[in-house]
Parts: sequence; structure tokens; C-alpha cells
Amino acid sequence: MDQIDPLFDALRNNDLNGVTTWMESEAWKTLLQLVQIELPDLSSSMKQLTPTVTNEQSSNWTCSECTFLNDNSNQTCEMCSLDRNPAS
Repeated sequence: MDQIDPLFDALRNNDLNGVTTWMESEAWKTLLQLVQIELPDLSSSMKQLTPTVTNEQSSNWTCSECTFLNDNSNQTCEMCSLDRNPAS
């Protein structure tokens, strides 16, 4: 429960920066993955809330299809097998 307390504090104080910071946490990424597994119909609306990784030096990247957090060395998603940079 300690991991979600900063989110509750930010919401109580109308602190958008605090909410944004929490959404970059591992706790948020894990929550998104659990929601994707349990409620796949919500995945499209949850994608809008998922911060995308743009820094090439980052150790992780988020799949644009299923939001799974992949290791930077992977060129395909471990969860859904989508290519890291799918052709448009």
C-alpha cells in the first residue's frame, strides 16, 4: 500500500505533477499490465494513460499494443510479440 500513497496524496492535493511522477513509477506500470491481463477491453483507453519511453538510453520500452514493459535489448514484445518499431 505504501507504493500508492504518493498517488493518493497527489490526488488529495490536486497535484498534477505528483500524479504524473507516480505514473512513471514501476507500481503504475505493473498496475497497467495487470489491468491488461484481467480486463483486455480496457487496454485501448489505458494506453492513453501510459507514458511512452522516448529516451534511447532507457533500459526499458513500453509496447504500443499491450503496454508491456520490455527490456531495451528486445526488438519484439515479450508479451504479444509485436515488433518494437512496427511499420506504419
